Amino acid sequence: MTYKIVLSIAKTADEAKFTAPVAAQIAKSQKASLAGVAVIPEYRQVYWDGAQGNHEQIAQEYQAIANEIEQITIKEAERAGVELHWHTLHPHNTDPTKSLVSYARHFDLIVTNSESGYPRGISPTQPHEALMLETGRPVILTPKTSLEIIGKPILIGWKSDRSAAAAVFNALPLLKLSSQVTIAQILSEDDTTSQNDHSGQLLKETLQRHGIEAECMAAKRGKLGTGQRLFEMATDTGCGLVVMGAYGHSRLREFILGGVTKFAMANGPLPILFSH
Repeated sequence: MTYKIVLSIAKTADEAKFTAPVAAQIAKSQKASLAGVAVIPEYRQVYWDGAQGNHEQIAQEYQAIANEIEQITIKEAERAGVELHWHTLHPHNTDPTKSLVSYARHFDLIVTNSESGYPRGISPTQPHEALMLETGRPVILTPKTSLEIIGKPILIGWKSDRSAAAAVFNALPLLKLSSQVTIAQILSEDDTTSQNDHSGQLLKETLQRHGIEAECMAAKRGKLGTGQRLFEMATDTGCGLVVMGAYGHSRLREFILGGVTKFAMANGPLPILFSH
């Protein structure tokens, strides 16, 4: 299994500076293509924050942003030596996030970030949340600094459920290139370790069949939250990526995220590969 095309998504030029490099290095490692996308929404006279503006002027501003994002992505593709496919979406009479989600479903891996909203708050939902919960594709959220992922240690936040399993198997192309893979299980104080250790051992054996050597670690959560303890372990082992399930659901136009997922998105110091 390899990724054939990796999609980089940024809402501003500043975001593109730390999402496009990560997406490009992954594409290079897989001998894959890089894709980029920008959204030019249709504007109403009154915006979500109550501000008003001229349609043509705002459209020009967003086109300028899209052009900046495209140029940054082109440079990263050239630096990595990968083919680039660029697309600009012009959603009409719909939430731009919905158009973005529909488009993103066609790619092997999505690289974006957890910065909130579009400029001027034109979308009532946060794109990264919708991408994680609605596309059915693995999503990597990058922090504000571009970090090297390829070849660095990877920590798997493991629990034996659907989302975590999806994350691990969606991450196989990156796990195969990692210098060290750790299967981490965070236990509450009253947890027994036998069942969790057995599940982790089964995952370890499965990864071995894919040529991936991994070690299992179980740690008590202690006074820390699960997310905080997980990232403490990732930092201690020098990881370049955390792999974990995304937990949550959408209700009407609101996305309800699980506690660990929400913490990881807001506080993760490393790139995180999520699957839902």
